Amino acid sequence: VSGEKLAGPFPHTGSILREVAMSRDGKFVYSTGNDGCVRCIDVDENKEAWVYRYVSKSKRSGNPSRAVPVAVSDDGTRVLTGFGDGAIALLDAKTGKVIHQGVCHDTLIWKLSFLPGETEHFASASFGGTARVWHFRAQAFRGTTRPLHHTAWIYDLEVSPCGTRMATASYDGTAVVWDTSTGRRITAPLNHRDHVYDVAFSADGLLLATASRDHLARVWDVATGELIVAPIVHDHTVNRVAFSPEGGRLLTSSRDSKVRLWDIRRRAAWPLQVRHRSAVHWVGFDRDDSSFVTWEPDGRASEWRTSDGKKIGLTIPLPKNPGMLEVGRQNDGILEAFEVEMA
Repeated sequence: VSGEKLAGPFPHTGSILREVAMSRDGKFVYSTGNDGCVRCIDVDENKEAWVYRYVSKSKRSGNPSRAVPVAVSDDGTRVLTGFGDGAIALLDAKTGKVIHQGVCHDTLIWKLSFLPGETEHFASASFGGTARVWHFRAQAFRGTTRPLHHTAWIYDLEVSPCGTRMATASYDGTAVVWDTSTGRRITAPLNHRDHVYDVAFSADGLLLATASRDHLARVWDVATGELIVAPIVHDHTVNRVAFSPEGGRLLTSSRDSKVRLWDIRRRAAWPLQVRHRSAVHWVGFDRDDSSFVTWEPDGRASEWRTSDGKKIGLTIPLPKNPGMLEVGRQNDGILEAFEVEMA
Protein backbone atom coordinates (compact mmCIF):
# COMPACT_ATOMS: atom_id res chain seq x y z
CA VAL A 1 0.00 0.00 0.00
CA SER A 2 1.69 3.18 -1.13
CA GLY A 3 -1.01 5.69 -0.25
CA GLU A 4 -0.43 7.44 -3.55
CA LYS A 5 -3.50 9.27 -4.79
CA LEU A 6 -4.44 7.84 -8.18
CA ALA A 7 -7.56 9.75 -9.18
CA GLY A 8 -10.14 12.27 -8.09
CA PRO A 9 -11.83 13.92 -6.44
CA PHE A 10 -15.09 13.25 -8.27
CA PRO A 11 -18.13 14.77 -6.54
CA HIS A 12 -21.71 13.63 -6.26
CA THR A 13 -22.79 17.28 -6.41
CA GLY A 14 -24.61 18.44 -3.30
CA SER A 15 -25.05 14.85 -2.21
CA ILE A 16 -23.95 12.17 0.20
CA LEU A 17 -21.73 9.52 -1.41
CA ARG A 18 -23.15 6.13 -0.45
CA GLU A 19 -21.03 3.22 -1.69
CA VAL A 20 -17.97 2.51 -3.77
CA ALA A 21 -16.91 -0.68 -5.59
CA MET A 22 -13.82 -1.40 -7.69
CA SER A 23 -13.34 -3.75 -10.62
CA ARG A 24 -11.02 -6.69 -9.94
CA ASP A 25 -8.32 -5.28 -12.20
CA GLY A 26 -8.42 -2.00 -10.27
CA LYS A 27 -8.99 0.08 -13.41
CA PHE A 28 -12.53 1.26 -12.71
CA VAL A 29 -14.30 2.58 -9.60
CA TYR A 30 -18.09 2.82 -9.34
CA SER A 31 -19.87 5.05 -6.82
CA THR A 32 -23.45 5.80 -5.80
CA GLY A 33 -25.04 8.79 -4.10
CA ASN A 34 -28.20 10.35 -2.76
CA ASP A 35 -28.35 12.30 -6.03
CA GLY A 36 -29.56 9.09 -7.73
CA CYS A 37 -26.36 8.81 -9.76
CA VAL A 38 -24.04 5.90 -10.44
CA ARG A 39 -20.63 7.14 -11.58
CA CYS A 40 -17.85 5.18 -13.27
CA ILE A 41 -14.31 6.48 -12.80
CA ASP A 42 -11.47 5.41 -15.10
CA VAL A 43 -8.59 5.35 -12.60
CA ASP A 44 -5.76 5.20 -15.18
CA GLU A 45 -7.18 8.13 -17.14
CA ASN A 46 -8.24 10.02 -13.99
CA LYS A 47 -11.59 10.88 -15.51
CA GLU A 48 -15.27 10.11 -15.26
CA ALA A 49 -16.13 7.44 -17.86
CA TRP A 50 -19.93 7.63 -17.54
CA VAL A 51 -22.79 8.66 -15.28
CA TYR A 52 -26.17 6.98 -14.96
CA ARG A 53 -28.92 8.98 -13.25
CA TYR A 54 -32.05 7.28 -11.91
CA VAL A 55 -35.33 9.17 -11.56
CA SER A 56 -37.97 7.33 -9.55
CA LYS A 57 -41.64 7.44 -10.48
CA SER A 58 -42.58 6.64 -6.88
CA LYS A 59 -44.49 9.24 -4.88
CA ARG A 60 -43.37 7.89 -1.51
CA SER A 61 -41.76 10.28 0.98
CA GLY A 62 -38.03 10.55 1.49
CA ASN A 63 -35.71 10.19 -1.48
CA PRO A 64 -36.93 7.29 -3.63
CA SER A 65 -34.31 8.04 -6.30
CA ARG A 66 -31.25 7.73 -4.06
CA ALA A 67 -28.76 5.06 -5.06
CA VAL A 68 -27.17 3.08 -2.23
CA PRO A 69 -25.55 -0.30 -3.02
CA VAL A 70 -23.26 -0.98 -5.97
CA ALA A 71 -21.68 -4.29 -7.02
CA VAL A 72 -19.42 -5.35 -9.90
CA SER A 73 -19.45 -8.81 -11.49
CA ASP A 74 -16.26 -10.88 -11.24
CA ASP A 75 -15.54 -10.46 -14.95
CA GLY A 76 -16.03 -6.70 -14.75
CA THR A 77 -18.72 -6.52 -17.44
CA ARG A 78 -21.81 -5.80 -15.31
CA VAL A 79 -22.72 -3.38 -12.51
CA LEU A 80 -25.68 -3.67 -10.14
CA THR A 81 -27.18 -0.82 -8.18
CA GLY A 82 -30.28 -0.36 -6.05
CA PHE A 83 -32.50 2.59 -5.19
CA GLY A 84 -34.72 4.07 -2.52
CA ASP A 85 -37.96 2.91 -4.14
CA GLY A 86 -36.91 -0.77 -4.20
CA ALA A 87 -35.76 -0.77 -7.84
CA ILE A 88 -32.61 -2.52 -9.07
CA ALA A 89 -30.70 -1.67 -12.26
CA LEU A 90 -28.32 -3.94 -14.16
CA LEU A 91 -25.87 -1.81 -16.16
CA ASP A 92 -23.20 -2.41 -18.77
CA ALA A 93 -19.98 -1.68 -16.88
CA LYS A 94 -18.23 -0.23 -19.92
CA THR A 95 -20.92 2.16 -21.14
CA GLY A 96 -23.38 2.60 -18.25
CA LYS A 97 -26.21 1.55 -20.53
CA VAL A 98 -29.20 0.00 -18.74
CA ILE A 99 -29.54 -3.70 -19.53
CA HIS A 100 -32.62 -4.02 -17.33
CA GLN A 101 -34.30 -2.15 -14.51
CA GLY A 102 -37.19 -3.15 -12.30
CA VAL A 103 -38.73 -2.87 -8.82
CA CYS A 104 -37.73 -5.90 -6.74
CA HIS A 105 -38.50 -4.86 -3.14
CA ASP A 106 -41.04 -2.64 -1.37
CA THR A 107 -38.40 -0.53 0.38
CA LEU A 108 -34.88 0.83 -0.03
CA ILE A 109 -32.34 -1.61 -1.48
CA TRP A 110 -29.47 -1.79 1.01
CA LYS A 111 -27.15 -4.57 -0.23
CA LEU A 112 -26.47 -6.29 -3.56
CA SER A 113 -24.06 -9.06 -4.53
CA PHE A 114 -23.45 -11.01 -7.72
CA LEU A 115 -23.10 -14.76 -7.23
CA PRO A 116 -19.46 -15.77 -7.88
CA GLY A 117 -18.64 -15.96 -11.58
CA GLU A 118 -22.13 -14.81 -12.57
CA THR A 119 -23.36 -11.79 -14.50
CA GLU A 120 -27.10 -12.51 -14.36
CA HIS A 121 -27.58 -14.18 -10.94
CA PHE A 122 -27.48 -11.93 -7.89
CA ALA A 123 -28.76 -11.47 -4.34
CA SER A 124 -30.42 -8.42 -2.82
CA ALA A 125 -31.37 -7.23 0.67
CA SER A 126 -33.65 -4.40 1.71
CA PHE A 127 -34.21 -1.93 4.52
CA GLY A 128 -37.52 -3.70 5.09
CA GLY A 129 -35.86 -6.93 6.21
CA THR A 130 -36.26 -8.99 3.04
CA ALA A 131 -33.58 -10.73 0.95
CA ARG A 132 -33.93 -12.64 -2.29
CA VAL A 133 -31.91 -14.31 -5.07
CA TRP A 134 -32.67 -13.25 -8.65
CA HIS A 135 -31.94 -14.36 -12.22
CA PHE A 136 -32.06 -11.96 -15.15
CA ARG A 137 -33.58 -13.83 -18.08
CA ALA A 138 -36.16 -13.15 -20.78
CA GLN A 139 -35.72 -9.42 -20.15
CA ALA A 140 -36.90 -9.59 -16.53
CA PHE A 141 -35.59 -10.06 -12.98
CA ARG A 142 -37.08 -13.37 -11.86
CA GLY A 143 -36.87 -14.50 -8.26
CA THR A 144 -35.24 -17.91 -7.93
CA THR A 145 -36.11 -18.04 -4.22
CA ARG A 146 -39.08 -16.86 -2.25
CA PRO A 147 -38.60 -13.62 -0.25
CA LEU A 148 -36.34 -14.43 2.73
CA HIS A 149 -37.39 -12.59 5.87
CA HIS A 150 -35.84 -11.01 8.94
CA THR A 151 -37.94 -8.97 11.36
CA ALA A 152 -35.81 -5.82 10.92
CA TRP A 153 -33.41 -4.07 8.55
CA ILE A 154 -30.87 -6.35 6.84
CA TYR A 155 -27.57 -4.53 7.34
CA ASP A 156 -25.23 -6.91 5.53
CA LEU A 157 -25.37 -9.67 2.94
CA GLU A 158 -22.55 -11.93 1.77
CA VAL A 159 -22.50 -14.82 -0.69
CA SER A 160 -20.17 -17.74 0.03
CA PRO A 161 -17.10 -18.23 -2.22
CA CYS A 162 -18.73 -21.23 -3.92
CA GLY A 163 -22.02 -19.37 -4.39
CA THR A 164 -24.26 -22.02 -2.81
CA ARG A 165 -24.82 -20.19 0.47
CA MET A 166 -25.79 -16.65 1.43
CA ALA A 167 -25.59 -15.01 4.86
CA THR A 168 -27.67 -12.05 6.03
CA ALA A 169 -27.08 -9.90 9.11
CA SER A 170 -29.95 -7.98 10.66
CA TYR A 171 -30.91 -5.40 13.24
CA ASP A 172 -33.16 -8.12 14.71
CA GLY A 173 -30.04 -9.56 16.40
CA THR A 174 -29.63 -12.56 14.12
CA ALA A 175 -27.64 -13.77 11.15
CA VAL A 176 -29.12 -16.43 8.88
CA VAL A 177 -27.47 -18.71 6.31
CA TRP A 178 -29.60 -19.55 3.28
CA ASP A 179 -29.33 -21.93 0.33
CA THR A 180 -29.05 -19.67 -2.74
CA SER A 181 -30.80 -22.21 -5.00
CA THR A 182 -33.83 -23.01 -2.88
CA GLY A 183 -34.01 -20.24 -0.29
CA ARG A 184 -34.00 -22.91 2.41
CA ARG A 185 -32.62 -21.84 5.79
CA ILE A 186 -29.49 -23.92 6.41
CA THR A 187 -29.52 -23.56 10.19
CA ALA A 188 -31.58 -21.92 12.88
CA PRO A 189 -30.94 -18.16 13.27
CA LEU A 190 -27.46 -17.40 14.63
CA ASN A 191 -28.19 -15.26 17.67
CA HIS A 192 -26.59 -12.18 19.21
CA ARG A 193 -28.02 -9.95 21.94
CA ASP A 194 -28.12 -6.83 19.74
CA HIS A 195 -27.86 -5.69 16.11
CA VAL A 196 -25.64 -7.78 13.82
CA TYR A 197 -23.58 -5.49 11.60
CA ASP A 198 -21.28 -7.73 9.57
CA VAL A 199 -20.94 -11.30 8.30
CA ALA A 200 -17.97 -12.99 6.58
CA PHE A 201 -17.44 -16.46 5.17
CA SER A 202 -14.10 -18.24 5.42
CA ALA A 203 -12.36 -18.97 2.10
CA ASP A 204 -13.66 -22.57 2.06
CA GLY A 205 -17.19 -21.44 2.96
CA LEU A 206 -17.36 -23.75 5.99
CA LEU A 207 -17.25 -21.04 8.66
CA LEU A 208 -19.17 -17.81 9.17
CA ALA A 209 -18.07 -14.93 11.39
CA THR A 210 -20.56 -12.37 12.74
CA ALA A 211 -19.99 -8.95 14.33
CA SER A 212 -22.47 -7.30 16.68
CA ARG A 213 -23.37 -4.29 18.75
CA ASP A 214 -23.36 -6.62 21.78
CA HIS A 215 -19.51 -6.26 21.84
CA LEU A 216 -19.04 -9.80 20.52
CA ALA A 217 -17.86 -11.52 17.38
CA ARG A 218 -18.82 -15.15 16.93
CA VAL A 219 -17.59 -17.90 14.58
CA TRP A 220 -20.09 -20.53 13.48
CA ASP A 221 -20.04 -23.86 11.66
CA VAL A 222 -22.15 -23.13 8.56
CA ALA A 223 -23.48 -26.69 8.30
CA THR A 224 -24.60 -27.09 11.92
CA GLY A 225 -25.04 -23.53 13.23
CA GLU A 226 -22.84 -24.37 16.22
CA LEU A 227 -20.20 -22.05 17.66
CA ILE A 228 -16.69 -23.39 17.05
CA VAL A 229 -14.92 -21.00 19.47
CA ALA A 230 -15.97 -19.05 22.54
CA PRO A 231 -17.43 -15.61 21.78
CA ILE A 232 -14.73 -13.07 20.88
CA VAL A 233 -15.03 -10.14 23.28
CA HIS A 234 -14.37 -6.43 22.72
CA ASP A 235 -15.21 -3.48 24.98
CA HIS A 236 -17.60 -1.87 22.48
CA THR A 237 -19.49 -2.59 19.25
CA VAL A 238 -17.69 -4.95 16.86
CA ASN A 239 -17.98 -3.34 13.43
CA ARG A 240 -16.15 -5.71 11.13
CA VAL A 241 -14.91 -9.30 10.84
CA ALA A 242 -12.50 -10.51 8.16
CA PHE A 243 -11.02 -13.97 7.54
CA SER A 244 -7.49 -14.36 6.26
CA PRO A 245 -7.24 -15.64 2.66
CA GLU A 246 -6.29 -19.13 3.90
CA GLY A 247 -9.10 -19.06 6.45
CA GLY A 248 -7.20 -19.86 9.63
CA ARG A 249 -7.18 -16.40 11.17
CA LEU A 250 -9.78 -13.76 11.85
CA LEU A 251 -9.48 -9.99 12.30
CA THR A 252 -12.03 -8.10 14.38
CA SER A 253 -12.35 -4.31 14.58
CA SER A 254 -14.30 -2.39 17.18
CA ARG A 255 -15.41 0.99 18.41
CA ASP A 256 -13.19 0.29 21.45
CA SER A 257 -10.30 1.46 19.18
CA LYS A 258 -8.77 -2.03 18.98
CA VAL A 259 -8.09 -4.48 16.18
CA ARG A 260 -7.41 -8.04 17.31
CA LEU A 261 -6.17 -11.13 15.48
CA TRP A 262 -7.58 -14.56 16.34
CA ASP A 263 -6.25 -18.02 15.52
CA ILE A 264 -9.41 -19.92 14.62
CA ARG A 265 -7.71 -23.29 14.20
CA ARG A 266 -6.08 -23.15 17.64
CA ARG A 267 -9.19 -21.44 19.03
CA ALA A 268 -7.16 -18.73 20.73
CA ALA A 269 -6.34 -15.05 20.47
CA TRP A 270 -2.93 -14.21 19.09
CA PRO A 271 -0.86 -11.83 21.20
CA LEU A 272 -1.47 -9.23 18.47
CA GLN A 273 -3.64 -6.29 19.40
CA VAL A 274 -3.34 -3.01 17.48
CA ARG A 275 -4.58 0.10 19.26
CA HIS A 276 -5.86 3.13 17.41
CA ARG A 277 -6.72 6.65 18.51
CA SER A 278 -10.43 6.20 17.82
CA ALA A 279 -13.03 3.63 16.80
CA VAL A 280 -11.96 1.26 14.03
CA HIS A 281 -14.73 0.92 11.46
CA TRP A 282 -13.08 -1.29 8.86
CA VAL A 283 -10.36 -3.93 8.66
CA GLY A 284 -9.24 -6.32 5.92
CA PHE A 285 -6.33 -8.59 5.03
CA ASP A 286 -4.01 -8.04 2.10
CA ARG A 287 -4.11 -10.73 -0.59
CA ASP A 288 -1.08 -12.61 0.72
CA ASP A 289 -2.10 -12.47 4.41
CA SER A 290 1.16 -10.71 5.38
CA SER A 291 -0.50 -7.41 6.25
CA PHE A 292 -3.85 -5.81 6.91
CA VAL A 293 -5.44 -2.39 6.51
CA THR A 294 -7.54 -0.49 9.05
CA TRP A 295 -9.70 2.60 8.74
CA GLU A 296 -10.70 5.11 11.41
CA PRO A 297 -13.55 7.64 11.12
CA ASP A 298 -11.18 10.60 11.58
CA GLY A 299 -10.03 9.92 8.01
CA ARG A 300 -6.96 7.70 8.41
CA ALA A 301 -6.27 4.35 6.76
CA SER A 302 -3.12 2.46 7.76
CA GLU A 303 -1.32 -0.76 6.86
CA TRP A 304 0.03 -3.12 9.56
CA ARG A 305 2.21 -6.22 9.48
CA THR A 306 0.28 -9.33 10.48
CA SER A 307 3.17 -11.03 12.29
CA ASP A 308 3.82 -8.33 14.88
CA GLY A 309 1.30 -5.51 14.39
CA LYS A 310 3.94 -3.00 13.30
CA LYS A 311 2.75 -0.19 11.05
CA ILE A 312 4.45 -0.68 7.69
CA GLY A 313 2.39 1.44 5.30
CA LEU A 314 1.80 5.12 5.04
CA THR A 315 -1.18 6.58 6.82
CA ILE A 316 -3.54 7.60 4.03
CA PRO A 317 -5.48 10.82 4.77
CA LEU A 318 -8.85 9.62 3.49
CA PRO A 319 -11.78 12.06 3.68
CA LYS A 320 -13.67 11.79 6.96
CA ASN A 321 -16.48 9.30 7.30
CA PRO A 322 -16.03 7.12 4.21
CA GLY A 323 -17.37 4.16 6.23
CA MET A 324 -15.26 1.50 4.51
CA LEU A 325 -12.46 1.46 1.98
CA GLU A 326 -14.16 -0.34 -0.86
CA VAL A 327 -17.68 0.36 0.34
CA GLY A 328 -17.52 3.92 1.52
CA ARG A 329 -19.74 6.68 2.76
CA GLN A 330 -18.52 10.25 2.60
CA ASN A 331 -20.66 13.09 3.92
CA ASP A 332 -19.10 15.57 1.49
CA GLY A 333 -20.11 13.46 -1.53
CA ILE A 334 -16.57 13.35 -2.98
CA LEU A 335 -15.02 10.12 -4.26
CA GLU A 336 -11.26 9.64 -4.33
CA ALA A 337 -9.54 6.41 -5.38
CA PHE A 338 -6.40 5.35 -3.51
CA GLU A 339 -3.89 2.59 -4.18
CA VAL A 340 -5.22 0.14 -1.60
CA GLU A 341 -5.29 -3.48 -2.79
CA MET A 342 -7.37 -5.84 -0.68
CA ALA A 343 -8.51 -9.46 -1.01
